[in-house]
Amino acid sequence: GWAAWVVAVAALLTMILVGLAIYGAARSVTVTGALLAIVFVPMFRLLVPRPVVLMLPLLGALLLSVRSSRIRWAVVPLVWVWASIHGSFVLGIGIIVLESLRREDRRMARLAILSTVAASATAHGVGVWQTLWRFAANRGALDYISEWDPTDLTGPAGFAFLLLVIGLIVAGVRGRLEWRDLWVVVPFVVLGVSSERNVLPAAVVLAVVVAGGTGGTGELLRSRGVPALNWVIAGLLVVGAIGYVASSPGGPDEDRFPPQIIASLGPSPVFHDDSFGGYLIYATGRKVFIDDRAELYGADYFDRFRRARLGEGYEDLFAEFGFGQAVVEPDSPVALLLRKDGWTVRSTAGRYELLQK
Repeated sequence: GWAAWVVAVAALLTMILVGLAIYGAARSVTVTGALLAIVFVPMFRLLVPRPVVLMLPLLGALLLSVRSSRIRWAVVPLVWVWASIHGSFVLGIGIIVLESLRREDRRMARLAILSTVAASATAHGVGVWQTLWRFAANRGALDYISEWDPTDLTGPAGFAFLLLVIGLIVAGVRGRLEWRDLWVVVPFVVLGVSSERNVLPAAVVLAVVVAGGTGGTGELLRSRGVPALNWVIAGLLVVGAIGYVASSPGGPDEDRFPPQIIASLGPSPVFHDDSFGGYLIYATGRKVFIDDRAELYGADYFDRFRRARLGEGYEDLFAEFGFGQAVVEPDSPVALLLRKDGWTVRSTAGRYELLQK
């Protein structure tokens, strides 16, 4: 389906743009290939049809623009586009600010100010900052989302990130990094270990720093000619993107998001879990009780859902929202209690069953 193509194109653009930024710092095809391979490990799990996937090529393009004086004019427009589609644009502004501090460059500082203004000039207006404020105010809700758990350095993504940190240490010991590089290194190391969700953007930024620590000099766009090996790498990226599309299903995973359940839903309010809520929005456009944006609902609201799913105080919640049907996993405590209360199974598909009062 089209979603798989969007993900594949985003992944391909990301690898190309990040690869160019790394090569501009390292001036080595070997180093570029090795660092791209490391970056791809945490990137792979984000290759899903979610808005966050559109952040990836924008991050790569911003890093490339910040590090090349010839295309630095693109920094502000990139932040504007980023702010128009995803709240992670603040990460881009952070990169510009940190680079201005690292370089002690007033022109870069002015770019940071202009980028902040541009982010406020999207169709969302100052609403982009209100959204970020609500996100910050509801940080406690992130405890319910696994991708916001602290980074597991023994997992594939965490281990890849750890390799980059080791590369930074080696570069520092060899005198290839300067003290001022810590303006960028320290915040992004902290960001990378803070949560699984943040590993990828931190890894991308640190990969470019590691590349600079290998001894490469000069700017990207001054080089002429592309070695044959570069074309081989580019070809592998294209083949990988096409292979991803070819192997991807034409729609959502029917085990996690069974269309049969959607077809059997009645008009009454429906109780469901956070994962299925997002699918309900996608498939029907109807108002939902909850979805996986826990940071928007708040910790207290999400805790009420969690307790109801465990069968604790579900009667009050069901009465408050007038639920006449429930999409639940058959073995969940609330499903067992609802069947005991006389609710009947209307449909069963994938990992869910539809119960009706």
